[in-house]
Amino acid sequence: MSIKALRQKRADLVREAQAAFDLAAQETGGRFLPEKFFQKVYESGSWPQPRAVLHASKVRNVNDPAQTSDPATWAWSDNAALCIRDFLTLPTGSMQVPEELIDDDSFRAMADLCAEPIVNRYGNTYPRYFLAGTYDLTDEPADVLQGMLDACDGRLFLTSDGKIGIAGGRYVPPDVTIGQGAVISIGSLEVGSGKRATFNRLKTSFVSWVHDYQQIEGEPWDDIDGQAEAGEILEQDFSRPWVSLHNQLRRLAKIHTAKQNPRFRIAGLVTGRSGLPALYEDVIRLDLPRYGINAVFRVERAVASGDGSTCTFDLASIDTTAWDFNAATEEGETPPLPNAEASPEEIPAPENLTVLVERRAVSGAVSAVFARLIAAEPDRADLSLIGRYRRVGDSAWLDMAAEGDNRASLISSVLADLENYEIEGATATYGRARQSAWVAASGSPVTATADPVAPSTPTGLTSSVSAGIVTINWVNANSPNVATARLYRGADGSAFSSATLIRTIASGASQAVSANDSRPAGTWRYWVVNANGSGVASAPAGPITVTVT
Repeated sequence: MSIKALRQKRADLVREAQAAFDLAAQETGGRFLPEKFFQKVYESGSWPQPRAVLHASKVRNVNDPAQTSDPATWAWSDNAALCIRDFLTLPTGSMQVPEELIDDDSFRAMADLCAEPIVNRYGNTYPRYFLAGTYDLTDEPADVLQGMLDACDGRLFLTSDGKIGIAGGRYVPPDVTIGQGAVISIGSLEVGSGKRATFNRLKTSFVSWVHDYQQIEGEPWDDIDGQAEAGEILEQDFSRPWVSLHNQLRRLAKIHTAKQNPRFRIAGLVTGRSGLPALYEDVIRLDLPRYGINAVFRVERAVASGDGSTCTFDLASIDTTAWDFNAATEEGETPPLPNAEASPEEIPAPENLTVLVERRAVSGAVSAVFARLIAAEPDRADLSLIGRYRRVGDSAWLDMAAEGDNRASLISSVLADLENYEIEGATATYGRARQSAWVAASGSPVTATADPVAPSTPTGLTSSVSAGIVTINWVNANSPNVATARLYRGADGSAFSSATLIRTIASGASQAVSANDSRPAGTWRYWVVNANGSGVASAPAGPITVTVT
């Protein structure tokens, strides 16, 4: 049967079902569906199960100055660090940690890490760590929090001033090394993880966005070397219900395997006072030639004696390459849809992509320039516009943020006035799991000036002198976009191009303005210009020459 015939058959069935439903509604007054019509309307024999994918909560982005403690300024985000911070501080159904006890510097750094672009085996980009999940208000908050942390290889810690910080997600080289001379004794040393490993295969599962966010099994993660050493396959479940991308699941499985099956495990390593710097470290390096060890270790336990004369550590080595990931060889196959191929469909590029420049108030009377990226709204509900921008000549791109629920409008952070910026956009699925190619917006590059029209020139320029004080008077131009007046001074006979700006006065259209300037004896020239809110200036009025005696 042809595609056209299939579509016609489907349309006929829909019409028949609707007619049956309408007839049933007439016979029953719309109260319920009689049994004799049930199978006709619901061919599967059961009620349809409605499902929805939704943005459930707005969170505060501590990297965005425009987002304050006022929830009205917050936006939707699936950034793992930002969602964890939100769950920690929510007043109900969460950990209920006061905002002042959150170490925002560490959350800013972790949010930047989570937002780093990662390329999967299909060439699509998405954030390094993002969340997609739900929890019940009856769930234990600590369990929910741990699930979120597991989705980004994160951990919480206490700072020296008693605040809660976050770290993890990547390998950070240690700052502290303990050498052979610092070790007093070692309680036990285990070498070789393979035969002792609790697992060498992870049976993975996640909430796949491809499968409508249903929890399904991913491709298992096999530790081939561990299986060879153990001589058998030891399986363990690895469920990550806050992960929705197979690539992210596989990266986390690799990290988990490295952490849980260390090559060296040391219990009761005792040092003198030289070990004190390692007490508050996550990872340290051990350089112990006597045992053939020069490797990085995770600090699992660290205790100092009461007088600080000795320190005792439990340590587990870690493979520092666990955070390296080759998508081409390690990502594996994304579980396919039923009766569908695993290869992803092409995501269409945004249509009618345009960049606008606008000036917005940021605090009281202070305003700044922003870039807005707009496009035609995508046809599919799971697609949204994403955007990025950078100053012309820079190499690093910055992400644009969504405002509210609009899937086709984005805003930049504050731009530097009169600088030039490149703006690009793409279409992406939820969480940027898949996206189209980046395309330049119409109008890019743009100059960061929201009002390119210069006001007219001021009029009525006059002067007076009294006791070494020069007073310059004028009337601002009758232009509605006048925002400031600028007074310039130069030496006798000089041109405006060499004049010095001495005053900037906030003032409006047609406003009479005066300014004083203290001068020694001599002859001086003055000019006045008007400027709009974007800093675009008029032609100068003047010069007017003033002699001070």
